[in-house]
Amino acid sequence: MKRRNAFAKRLRDEFPAAVDTLERDWGRMVTFHNYSEEHWKHLRTTNPVESPFAAVRLRTDAGKRYKRVVGATALIWRLLMVAEQRFRKLDGSEFLPNVYAGVTSKDGKRVAPQQQSNAMRKNERPPDLPRNSRARQAWCFRIRVCDRHMAGSLHTS
Repeated sequence: MKRRNAFAKRLRDEFPAAVDTLERDWGRMVTFHNYSEEHWKHLRTTNPVESPFAAVRLRTDAGKRYKRVVGATALIWRLLMVAEQRFRKLDGSEFLPNVYAGVTSKDGKRVAPQQQSNAMRKNERPPDLPRNSRARQAWCFRIRVCDRHMAGSLHTS
C-alpha cells in the first residue's frame, strides 16, 4: 500500500484521472492475491472459459441453418462434448474444494481455514428456494460438482 500511495502521489498532478481510476479499482486489480498462488494464472485470463467455446463460435452459422432449436442445440452440445475431451486440468485443482469451502489466502499463501461452508456439510438441505427456480438448480449443481471433485471423479475443470 505504501508503494501504491507513493506512486499515486507522484503522478497525481500529471495524470489525475488515471490515479483516481487506480485508487477506485485497486481492490479489483489485486483480487487474485486472495487465492492460492497456483490459481493466479487462471484468474488473470479468460482462456479457460473461451477455449472450449471456440469450436462452437466457428459453427454458429451451421447451427442457424437448423429449422428446429432442438437440432441446433444437439449440434452445439455435441461440439462441447468433443471439446471436453481436450480440456486441460487447471493448475492447483486439488485446492478448488478449499476455495469453495472458504479457505482464504494472503499474497498467495493459505492463511487459516474458515469454518466449512454449509454447502459442504453432509446431509445439507438446499436453501429455502422455490422448487423449480434457477437459483435452486444452480445451488444443487454446485454441490454435485464439489462432491464429485472431492470424490476424485472430476478430472477436468
